Amino acid sequence: MNTVLTLSLLAILGACASQPHQKLLVDSESKFFESESLWKRVSMEKSDHLLKECYQGDLSTFTENARKQYEQQAKSARYWNWVGNCLTWHGELKEARFFLGMALDLSKSNEEKAMVKNNLGVVYQRLGRVSLAYDSFKESHKMAPQFVSPAFNLAQLYLEQNLNQEALKILNNAPFKDAKDAEVVHLKALAYVQLKNLKDAGVHLSQIPSKFHTREDFALTIAQWHLLSGRPQEALSLVKNLKSTGLKIPGQLSERIRRQAEQLVAMSEKK
Repeated sequence: MNTVLTLSLLAILGACASQPHQKLLVDSESKFFESESLWKRVSMEKSDHLLKECYQGDLSTFTENARKQYEQQAKSARYWNWVGNCLTWHGELKEARFFLGMALDLSKSNEEKAMVKNNLGVVYQRLGRVSLAYDSFKESHKMAPQFVSPAFNLAQLYLEQNLNQEALKILNNAPFKDAKDAEVVHLKALAYVQLKNLKDAGVHLSQIPSKFHTREDFALTIAQWHLLSGRPQEALSLVKNLKSTGLKIPGQLSERIRRQAEQLVAMSEKK
């Protein structure tokens, strides 16, 4: 999924953090997001090799190569897109936001501007600037309605704010309406879980392949569903076996579900 950002080179590029934000990208095997997934693009387009170096964790190599291309590429939005994506991946969000502004100034087509707007929205979302993220995703979607990422990100934003019906309005229409992609199905399931519509949540969760059951966001949604459905042992098993990203909010939710599940299991054993 695209995420446009920007950075100035010498001081900032050398000062990036080293902990990637795993939730930035959708599943690498997703066909639905194939044309917009960053992982797909770096594997298909040789010109995106800088991103591959960044995502593989070698930030120093990325920095060195980005500096080498500065003279030739600095006037293109694509260059700042590369650099900005790397900054976002490594959690340098304020710097990413600054350089995304440069990318936006250099963007020419509606598609290019929409990509930048979407990526700005991702940065604002991670910074907790909800209204700015909303505006960015909406503008991006309007500029390039053929892109799935801005609409998907907008639905995610609604879900984060517990505006589940608004999220479902997006997810139950094209291009998501009949999508079987796990990322899309999961968001629909999460909306129903938060609405406590356990029947419809279960229908969607049953469509998610088992390989996703240890991914943190998926595991927490399924665990919440089990907990609300009176199956604390299943919920406890999921939170104990999930692959943590180390991010604060998912970690807090995982701990809360674990405590509630353990309490319910203990109560049932006393009976």
